[in-house]
Amino acid sequence: MKAAAFLAAAVLLVAPSVHGRLFTIASPSELVAKAKLVFVGRVTAVQPSGISTTLSYVPWDGVTFNWVAAKVEVVEPFKGTRKGEIVRTAMLATDQELRNHPFVLKAEKDDVFLFCLLPTPVTNLFAALTAPYNEALSVIALHRVRSYTQGIISSMEGKQEYINEMLVLADKRYSTIFDLVDEGGNVAPMNVEHFRTIFAAELADTGSPDLMPLQWQTAVSIGGWRFDVPMERPASTGSNNLNGPVLSK
Repeated sequence: MKAAAFLAAAVLLVAPSVHGRLFTIASPSELVAKAKLVFVGRVTAVQPSGISTTLSYVPWDGVTFNWVAAKVEVVEPFKGTRKGEIVRTAMLATDQELRNHPFVLKAEKDDVFLFCLLPTPVTNLFAALTAPYNEALSVIALHRVRSYTQGIISSMEGKQEYINEMLVLADKRYSTIFDLVDEGGNVAPMNVEHFRTIFAAELADTGSPDLMPLQWQTAVSIGGWRFDVPMERPASTGSNNLNGPVLSK
């Protein structure tokens, strides 16, 4: 799967928290339009998937990333699913300390997210639209937002809260996403309807035809640039990569 040229309207940021690893922030309307599944979900369990991968980013040479499979209950469906269904969602993980770390989710039981997902080559397993480098930019943590606004942040949560802050700064419409749940992590019905109204056209979009690969290998261009190519055969010649890896010599 080729890395897509990101839309000109996207915001390109260099984040101090990742020491210069460039990444793109999509507008929420693009996330909702391109995703096959969009819903507010609560994690009920996290278990190993048995799937691992490497990535081409130079500081991560020799690092193996393992995908965990989270069971997620659909709390509020917006697109492609129904309330109460369980959606198995692949999430990247590693137990190694990394420089310029990827934006992983570190999901735990009862965590609540807005999920914007694509199917993967594995039957009944989905992954973030911005996987594998920046999952937290399309699976957006809702359970941590309120503690951030109250100034109660653990060191572990601080990274995710910084991401949430970036999203709002990049596009004020992300505030609509963070308002989907109240301080107790429960769905706020009026705000849910507001979300449906704002993103009505995008929710009607069928989404990208692509699969999100889970296993990648490194290719090197004639000029010496490294980049990721999927080990699995993609489902189409289109592209859904909103986060294409930064190419490093």
